[in-house]
Parts: sequence; structure tokens; C-alpha cells
Amino acid sequence: RSCLTVRDSDTKDLRCFGMVLSPLVGFSADGEPLLNARIYGDYGSTATAQEIVRRLGLASPIFLCFPPEALAAPPSETTAKLLRETVCTVGPFSLDRADDAREWLNAGANHALFIAPPQGQPLVQTMKDAAAKVGIPGERLMLLVNAPSDPVLVNDMMAALDTLAAPSGTGCYECIKAEGVGVVSGVVLTMTGIPPPIENDLINRLGPLAAADRLQVFIGGLSGCTTTKIGQLHHPFTLHVLGTASLIDTRSSAEPLPPPPPLPEGAASLSALFAAEPFELGPCVAACIRTDRSDGLFPTLVAEEDGAALGLVYSSTASIGAALSCGRGVYWSRSRQALWRKGDTSGAWQTLKRIRLDCDGDALCFTVTQHGEPPAFCHKSSLSCWGLPSGLHHLQMVLRQRKASAPPGSYTKRLFDDSTLLRNKLVEEAQELAEATEPDHVASEAADLIYFAMTRCVAAGVGLAEISSHLDRRTYKLARRPGNAKAERIAAGDAILQSKGKGAAGKGEGKA
Repeated sequence: RSCLTVRDSDTKDLRCFGMVLSPLVGFSADGEPLLNARIYGDYGSTATAQEIVRRLGLASPIFLCFPPEALAAPPSETTAKLLRETVCTVGPFSLDRADDAREWLNAGANHALFIAPPQGQPLVQTMKDAAAKVGIPGERLMLLVNAPSDPVLVNDMMAALDTLAAPSGTGCYECIKAEGVGVVSGVVLTMTGIPPPIENDLINRLGPLAAADRLQVFIGGLSGCTTTKIGQLHHPFTLHVLGTASLIDTRSSAEPLPPPPPLPEGAASLSALFAAEPFELGPCVAACIRTDRSDGLFPTLVAEEDGAALGLVYSSTASIGAALSCGRGVYWSRSRQALWRKGDTSGAWQTLKRIRLDCDGDALCFTVTQHGEPPAFCHKSSLSCWGLPSGLHHLQMVLRQRKASAPPGSYTKRLFDDSTLLRNKLVEEAQELAEATEPDHVASEAADLIYFAMTRCVAAGVGLAEISSHLDRRTYKLARRPGNAKAERIAAGDAILQSKGKGAAGKGEGKA
């Protein structure tokens, strides 16, 4: 149910990855993650608390719970960076603080979690009014609801959720369409203390909403929830379990649980989830993957941040857990029958950016940043096992090579050394693109401009991944500038063109 493509790791889907366990992380009033060795074991000695949270969110949407005083202020730059690096829901917000939620969404959060209004208030209309007041679209909203134990109230709640949900699902988590978005994108339903018969009835009734992609459903406080049960909920319903998670097996740990965040009274059911034993993340992810292989391994596509496929490997439950724990590319070596932590011997190691499950639930995609001198995934010392890249990826590779060591007479080297020439060529090529009319002429002028633009980027140490990251951040902005032309910039460009004249040396083609 997902038309997953290999995409930039900073492309954060508004919908879910297909994984089922969604980690829950609490924060203090000053914005620090409430974690300890019960969650990260020995990994805390080599990673910051923010990095541990990033790793917890590598394979599924993550819920970041802050106390009211922290949510009332804009996020710090450290927290904003974490928002951008994870697919996250932030909250819980009260409905009268929707303006605060807007600030956090603008900073990079995918969703804002709102506390449902008290019983007796019209749920659907109250949510519509709160969102409309500050201009938050439904696909950015989540609702926290406490499951009732009275069958009559269960029926009332299900009727309200059916109204909140989209009229019909898109059938794809990544293709957000107007008809596929309801009043809210999803609901967090806490079931702590709910009798098992009511719990089972709710799961059976919520399942079709999630399976039809009408509503994302996250369930916390399930009785007797195990790794196996998490996998079972994934098929066929795509129901998500919400709970605290750990990077290690904590069953024999003597370390106490981290303290819960100080949440408002309306979110007491959410606070209760922090008192439960954390789920070990790696096995929970593996439980959601199908395999028909006799060795139980999972085919894994490895892709770079800019979308270039690097190679095909295999993962196991153990390797997935190891990759999440250390935040690196770790796979299963079939020849050695052992964990393969990429780069330990070659030096070509990988930073893990994302783990995704495909639409059939039988293959993984690891998005990584490839390191090394040269950065090579293939054993033949090339970046990819499928030969050289093309298009923009090839241009970026050549420009980086020219910056490091250019042959005599290289025009690209001249541009790197002469910032004024590079600036003038950017202005000239932008004008020529603006004036082109025929399709092939437009494409040709665009290629010239992109060559000079990428030269400027590589000169500054910027690549396609960083450019994509900024493009994606703008997708999540709720407030946008008018986008009018700047007269002073136009005048400056005209002055450059008049001073240098048309036809000055240097087109991009063949000049590298």
C-alpha cells in the first residue's frame, strides 16, 4: 500500500513507513530527552541523547512528548534539527494552544498531537474549529483519545472517529490527496486498563479504518503486547503500537526506567505508557517483515541520500537491531554467516539515515550516507554496484573530483578559483534560461545553469542531499512568503550583464 521510491533521506513522509512500533520519547521542560542506560545501554557513551532519539526514529514514526512549558516556546535549534531528522509527532497540545503547535510544525515536526476535548463537547467540530483558527491542515493533525470501557461509549467514539477519518483512503501512505485526508491524519488511542473483550473489539473495528488508509491508528497500553503481537497487528491492518522503545534487550537490566515527562492532566493516559517495559526496537521491526527464504533473511536495497541505489544486501533480525543501535549500515553476511558492519575493514562506513519497508512487507530499503576515501559501497571501490551514476549525480561526482584535483586547462577549476566569474556566469545563464522558449532550448539552458549552480554548491561543500533537505523543509512550512520579485536583485543582475556583455567565454557543456 505504498508506492515507495528511493528518495532523499531527509524526505519525511507525512504518512507512516509501514512499520508498526512507534517509539515514545519524553522530554524535560528544558528540552532534554529523558533517557538512560535502560534505553541505550553502552551506546550512550559514544552518542548524544539527541542522536539516541534519532536512532529510535530510524525505522518508524516517533512521538516526542514535551511538557506544556516547553511546547509554549519555539523549539531550540538542537530540537529543531531533531524534528527535521525524524518522522515525528510532537505534543501533547491542548486545543486552545493551536498557535504553539503551528510553531513546532513550521520548525519541522510532521504532526502535532492534540488532547481530545472533554467528554460532552462535540469532538469533530471542536477539532475543525481549532485547526481552522490557525490554519493547520488535517494531514498535520493527530488526536489523543482515551479508549472508554463502556460499550455504549465505544460506539459513540467509533462514530466520531469515522467522521474524523478521510471519506476514502488514497491506498498509499505517500500520496497525500485532498480526498484522502480527513479532519485529522491519525489518532492515538490509549487502552491502559481496558478489559480484553473491549480491547479486541476496538482492534477489529479500528483495523478497517487503518487498512483502507482512512486514518492512521496508534494504540498504546495494549495488554500483554509482545513483539509477535506487534507483527500480527501489522498484517493485515497496519495498526501501529505506541510505546517506549530501547536499542538493547533490557529484560535483565537493573537500571530503572527513565522518568516520565510532566504532562498535563488531559494526557495522563499517555504518561502511563512510560511506566511500561520498553520494547526492543530491532526485533519489533523485524517482526513486521515477511520472508519466504529458508534462511529467514530479508532482501535489503541500500541507497544513498540523493536517491542513488548502491547495492543489494541481506538483513536479519540481529543485523537490523545492530544497525539501529549504532546508527550505521549493518547487514548479514551470507558467506561469513555473521554480522557485517560496513566499513570496519575497508573504512567505507555508512551513517544510517532511514529504514523503510516496501509495499508488500517483504523487502527493506536502508538509506545511508556513504563515507570513505573514496566513498565506495562496492568491493571494487566504486560508489555503486551498478556502475557510474548519470545526470545530476554524475555531475556532482565530477565536480567533486575537479575540486580535489583538476587536469590542466579545466574550466571548472577556473570557476572554483574565480568567484566573480562564477557569479557572472550564474546571472548570465539564469537570464538565458528565462528567455528560452523552445523545449529543447529550455532544457539546454537549464543544463547550463545547473552546471554553474552545482559548481557554486560544490565550491561551498554543498551537495544534492543538502539541497534536497532544504526543499523538503519548505514542504512543511505552514506560513510562506509572498514570493514577489526583488527589485534590488534584478537591478544588480542587470548591472552584471551590462558590465560583462553577452557571449563571454564559457558554457558548461564539455568544460569540466
